[in-house]
Amino acid sequence: PLLEAFGRVLASDVLAEVDVPGFARSAMDGYAIRGAESFGASSYEPIRFEIVGTALPGRPFEGPLAPGRAVRIMTGAPIPDGADAVAKAEI
Repeated sequence: PLLEAFGRVLASDVLAEVDVPGFARSAMDGYAIRGAESFGASSYEPIRFEIVGTALPGRPFEGPLAPGRAVRIMTGAPIPDGADAVAKAEI
């Protein structure tokens, strides 16, 4: 029974047969960007991106993310092609 498993350790690793989810998804709300484009950003030296769309769970942003652009993204949404980071920022 599950309650008897408390405090015990498995004798071997347990591996999933499939990746779940089967895509890269955002772990937080923010803006999907190309991470390298944000290097050096600070409150004194902000870097501006053109917001070109929104990605929602079940409704991904269509198309690749071009340099200098960002997509508003919600938790659980697929990260757009071309993006490799999610930034928390104020507009």
